[in-house]
Order: sequence, then C-alpha cells, then structure tokens
Amino acid sequence: MNDNVANKESNLDINYSRIITYAVCVDNKDPMRAGRIRAIKVKGQGITDSQINDPLKAIKKLDSQASSTGSYKPWTKGEEGKQNDPYLFASFLPLHLNVIPRPGEAVKIITYETVKDSLNQEYIGPMISQPGEIRGDNYSSGDENTSFGNNNISAPAYAPNGLPLEDQFGCFPNPDDIAIYGRENCDILLGMREKAYERKTKDKIEEWYPQILLRSGKLIPNNTFTSKPQWNDKPTFIQLSTFPETLTIEEKTETKSVPKDDILRTLIEYHLDPTTLSGNSISGYVNLLKLPYKTTNIGPPTSVSTPPAIKMAGEFNLQETITQSTFVARLNFTGVPTLNKVSQIINNFILQVDKGKWNKFIKPIEYCTKTYNPEVDLNNKDNVGSFLQMSHPMYFRPTLTTQRMMDEAEPSVGASTSWSLNKTNSNIIKEKIELEGVLTKGHGLAFTENSGKRKVPVVDETSVESIETLSPGQQGLVGVGGEKIYLLSYNSSELNGPIALSSNYGMSQKEMVSGLMDKTNSMVRGEKLLELLEKMVSFMNNHCHAFPGLAPVPQGHDGTRKEDIAKLMNDAKKNVLNSNIRIN
Repeated sequence: MNDNVANKESNLDINYSRIITYAVCVDNKDPMRAGRIRAIKVKGQGITDSQINDPLKAIKKLDSQASSTGSYKPWTKGEEGKQNDPYLFASFLPLHLNVIPRPGEAVKIITYETVKDSLNQEYIGPMISQPGEIRGDNYSSGDENTSFGNNNISAPAYAPNGLPLEDQFGCFPNPDDIAIYGRENCDILLGMREKAYERKTKDKIEEWYPQILLRSGKLIPNNTFTSKPQWNDKPTFIQLSTFPETLTIEEKTETKSVPKDDILRTLIEYHLDPTTLSGNSISGYVNLLKLPYKTTNIGPPTSVSTPPAIKMAGEFNLQETITQSTFVARLNFTGVPTLNKVSQIINNFILQVDKGKWNKFIKPIEYCTKTYNPEVDLNNKDNVGSFLQMSHPMYFRPTLTTQRMMDEAEPSVGASTSWSLNKTNSNIIKEKIELEGVLTKGHGLAFTENSGKRKVPVVDETSVESIETLSPGQQGLVGVGGEKIYLLSYNSSELNGPIALSSNYGMSQKEMVSGLMDKTNSMVRGEKLLELLEKMVSFMNNHCHAFPGLAPVPQGHDGTRKEDIAKLMNDAKKNVLNSNIRIN
C-alpha cells in the first residue's frame, strides 16, 4: 500500500491525501542542466519501507541493484524497455528562479497525483534552517523548523528578539527586504533600507528608498557558530540607489575666537582680622594653596573615589568655593601698625609667588611668622617652587569673611559698632593690593607670570559645519567598492593587447591580480591633476628671465616657485594617479 493512497478516517467522513513529502537530495549533476535532482524519501518510497539513515549510501546500493536487473537507468525517463528513474525529480520553480540543492540537503516533494507517486513529482528546496547554513545544511537539521525536525536548534539565533548584535549587523538581509542569497558569502538585496535594523546609536530608522545592492564577502564567518558571523566592513559591492529628491551637502567654515583655558594651579587668599582693623595693630594671614590639576580619579581601579574638583582659571572668581586643596605655606602677621604696611606685606607675598622668588619667600619678615607644608624641603634652593611644580595659572583674593566685611552695606546682627571703620580700612587695603598686568584691585587672575599675558589667551578656532539641503529632482547614485577596481573594454587593445578571458565564468584571483596589471592604466584624480596644471600655467604666465638666454628666475611674479612645481611633480605618481582603480 502506498502512503499517498487516500485513507478514510473511521469516525470522520474526511479523505486525507498527502501531496507533499520530505526527501533528501542525493545527486544534483543533471546531464541536461535542467535543474533536476535525484532524491530519496528518508522514510522509504513506500510506507512499509524501512527508515533510510544514510541516503547517499542508499542510492548507490539502489543504483547498483537497478544496473544488475536493468529496471532503470539514473537520470533517464522513458528509455525503451526500462522504467523511469524513480528517484528523478524536476524543479517545481522555473529554471531561472530555482535554487538547486546540494547532496545531503532536505527538499520538499510535491506530488500531482497522490495515487501514482511515480508521475509528475517535483521538488522545491533546499530546506535551510538558518541563513548561516546557506552554504549547505544537512537534511538532519534542514527540517528542524518543521514538525519532522527534532525542534532542537543547536545554533544560537542570529537576531535574538528580532535584533542582531552590533558586530553582526547586516550580515543577513532584513526580513522586510527582498533578497537573493548566494551560497558563498554573497547576496543581492532588492529595495532594501539604508539600515536593516534600528541601531542603539540611532533614534529612528531611515526612510525606505529604491536600492539594489550586490555584495561579495559581506561577512566574516564564525567557525564555531555559523549562525553568528561578523559583518565585514570592507565588502566588495555594487550599489544602485535612486532618491526622489536631490541632496546637496555644503561645508560652511566658521572661525571663532575662543579662550584657551587651563586648570587653575595656585590660589592665594588673604584674611584681615576685623577686631584689629580699627586700631594700629592689625593682624591677619595669607594662605598659599595648591589646587587639584588632574581630571581622573586617584587610587586603585577597584576603589571608589571622587574625581578631583578641578577649577578652570577662566571661570574662577571671588565667590568660587573650593572643596579640595593642599596647604603649601601661610604667612601670619600681627601688630602691623599701618594699612600701607599690611598691603605691602600681602603684595610682596603675591609677587614672590608670581615671580618664583623662593629665596626671598622664606626669609623672615617684620611682624610676620611663616609655616610650611611638612613636605616642603626648605633645604632645597627651589623649596616651595619644587613643591608647587607649576604656580600658574594663579588667582589671588580675600577670604570669604574678609570679602563680606569689604562689601557689606550694613552690619550683620551682633556686629561691632566699629564696623563702618573696619569696612573702610579693609577697602583701603584692598585698593592697594595689586599685581602688574591684573586690571582688578584686591583680586584677580594671573594666567602666566608674564605681566602682559595675565588674561586667559584667546585663539582662533576653525570649525566646519555640514549643511544638508534637499531640493526637487531625482538623484540616482552608483557606488562600487573593492580593494582594486578594473573598468575593462574588449574594444581597447592599446596596452599590451586586448582583454582575453580564460573562461566566461569570471576571472580567477590570479588573472585579476597579475593578468590585468600590464593591460590597464591607473585612473587620474582630476582635482590633483588640475592643481599641478594650474601651478605650471601660473609659473609660465608670470615667470621672468634675469637675462636673455638664461633659465627663468626660480620664482614668478605671483610667487609661484619652481620648487613647488617640482614637488607636485614628484608626488604626482602617488597623488594624481589612483593605482587601485584601473582602466584599459
């Protein structure tokens, strides 16, 4: 009994007729090149036949038996005295659209007459489980997406949750595209999107547009998991795109003056004791502080640390608070008899730091005592300077409490009745504290030790902005990419003879690398050639001779020099010619 014979279910008035069965291709070398194959149904030709575990081995045995009995001849139909080859199947699809399976791949067999399975049986296939198996998928896994499969897909999915990983993007066509897969790392995409999937770095998917893309070497195979290749960023390709509007991109160059700021290295703060400002015995101090100058975390990688609170010199001001600093030195003054003397003490401190006069910095001063960071080596001639390393950019200012005393319009609650005099005297001192090149009194920035360069320097920076404009009118673009590109004409034979192919099935790698080199010329970069020609013409039009009969003077009236032309000429082979795009 044949398994295609209609069977009537006992309890339902339904006739079941199997018109599609599964088989395995065992040979695809059709002598007629008509796309026919030979295939074996793995469960046998009849329902009572035993399971076939090795189809390729089984066909050899069957063909050997047929040769002995003369029952059929492989690849033949209707030969006199013999039956048709029972394992011969024509293509269900037209020949120009059909994909011929490879031996060992699964196919679907379509039966026209279910009772007579020897008549008009055609195949469609091959059955491929995943695009990574396109080179050849064994029948044991090719049907795993059907009810006949083991439903145990061994290879990981190419696009989990519908999205491939970043390094696998574009290896296989987007489901929305129409694609023709090649066996060997190539394909043709018809009407594809610019981006197959929305990337993480993109907030939208690009618009659809008409496009044809032919790719060779589109991916880098993964030998461990064929379903997880990496995309090749240098495929050989031809791209044809048509857009409904014309896109132009112009570069707008803009030059702006911008501050060239730096991290503030040094802070000097002076303090006036308000309880002493109304008399003739004034006290206070001046602090020299070193500020953080690194932008990265300090400490081992495993530690949790806070990035240093760096301060930019151009942004620092009177009210700026600091959370991190290193004490370098302090000058305490007591019993100073006059306001002028106080301002003199503070000014000398600032000046000595500014000019790096460390020998004077450590000398005793009347009314003053000095303390230093324990790490400051006073036996070193550079002492404080070596500890500071870089003094500039440097900022000097009063402490916050002194600022309030100078600026408060009215006394705070509980203030001394002498607040008005304190305010006046502190501002007198403020007006006398100054540094050459710093325009403000009592505070300011010294970006460098040069008195003429106290401000943050300003430099001209040029930025280039791309301006995109869409205008009416179709724009068709063609792109060709590869390591070496040949444009060949059979009618051109000026260079060592015409192009002669060893076969019309394409050129071998050796033919393309060596056989075409002496029959082609490098393409010319037009703009680079024009630059050379313009220099030559300019020199010819503007040259002069020191005396009749002598060679031209090396420099023309417009400034064009012979040596400039010579350099361009020497570089022409590299700059003017593109040896990777060649024509015959």
